[in-house]
Amino acid sequence: ASTPRTSASAQITSVHPVPGTRAGSGLVRDREWLLLVQDDAYRVAWLDPHSRPIQARFVALGQNSGPLPKAQKPDFEAAARLPDGRVLVMGSGSAPTRRSWLLLDPRTDAFTVLDAGPVYDAVAQALGGNINIEGVVPQPDGLLLFNRGNRAGGNAVVRVGVRVDAPSTCEILAVTRWQLGELAGVSRPVPLGFTDAEQGADGQLWYLAAAEDTSDPVADGQVLGSVIG
Repeated sequence: ASTPRTSASAQITSVHPVPGTRAGSGLVRDREWLLLVQDDAYRVAWLDPHSRPIQARFVALGQNSGPLPKAQKPDFEAAARLPDGRVLVMGSGSAPTRRSWLLLDPRTDAFTVLDAGPVYDAVAQALGGNINIEGVVPQPDGLLLFNRGNRAGGNAVVRVGVRVDAPSTCEILAVTRWQLGELAGVSRPVPLGFTDAEQGADGQLWYLAAAEDTSDPVADGQVLGSVIG
């Protein structure tokens, strides 16, 4: 268990809108470009972070690449660069429409959208309930999946053995549950939940966590604050 503490601070000094985007649920660096993942559309954007205004190049992932209503959105939340250079983008798995994986080649923008239902089924069974995958970190034997818990005790890191090109089978290798602490809410403390993860060059794992005042993996709530750990 950990207790949130203030050890760093930041201040927004400038804001640069990205035309044609509405959300930023995932961000992956590839050389000098940033891949922006949106949770409500089958479309990603390559950003030049040094351009002013920000220049974006969009990649449509299907015939309907516009914004989708909540019940139909893919909920792409977790993204990471694989050892072979491709980018893996994962749906959260919090609803039947949110169980797709995207594999994208940054060199050509060629992509494949895969049904990863068996992976989400295995993770849900291992956790004993609803899931909400918010972060992914590639490992030599598979993936580390960061499950966001909207209630105390729900946060977990699940190590799975899986082939990203063929997610029809999945082996649960380890499950570690985490208490990330909580932030003060209006009427009660609100637990922190994983929202993203990354592995540094030294092997250290870093995570983002937010305190969202909701106990449901689909229903939104007020975000009271975020931490880095």
